[in-house]
Amino acid sequence: MANHDDRAQLIQLAEVLKRRDWPARIRQRGDRFTLTVTNPADEELNESVVCSASDNGLAYSVPGGQELGPTADVEKVADRLQNMLRSVRA
Repeated sequence: MANHDDRAQLIQLAEVLKRRDWPARIRQRGDRFTLTVTNPADEELNESVVCSASDNGLAYSVPGGQELGPTADVEKVADRLQNMLRSVRA
């Protein structure tokens, strides 16, 4: 069964990114939801984001475990994602 709390948190992050004109799309993969974020200046630069449990509650992370920040800090997580996707090719 899919975790709808995860989906709601990913929707919040997607809305922040879309307001900044960054494409963000939610997908369901198996029993998990993922958010794919794309650099609008270079569509090859993208990252998947999931929600996962952390010591401080629910957090955004990339598959494989790198934590991006708590879901309560959605603006900071959006900043971090944008910085990550801008600097990949730098």
